Amino acid sequence: MLIGKETSTRPYVRYEIQQSYRRRKGIVGIYIHGIKDNKKRITPKGPNPLENVLVKKQESNLFFKWKTQYRLSEIFHTYDWVEDNGRENMPTWIEEAAEIAKR
Repeated sequence: MLIGKETSTRPYVRYEIQQSYRRRKGIVGIYIHGIKDNKKRITPKGPNPLENVLVKKQESNLFFKWKTQYRLSEIFHTYDWVEDNGRENMPTWIEEAAEIAKR
């Protein structure tokens, strides 16, 4: 998921994130700030939409099972396209997200 300055305010972004998690798809957030837009302005960094989505995960030990609530940003990673060298590292990020989702 590409994260721009207004991504987290878009109506269907949260829904799509929730659906991806329910379908056990890997999720990786990639900030795309600092890039010139079509009017040659540098775009600012937006908030991470994975911070706003809470999910329940069932956990257990030998004797008990319980559900714990997490933000998706605690489960899946978010990277910066420029600072984290997305051109070179994106395939690794995708594989990592798939592993986390157990795909």
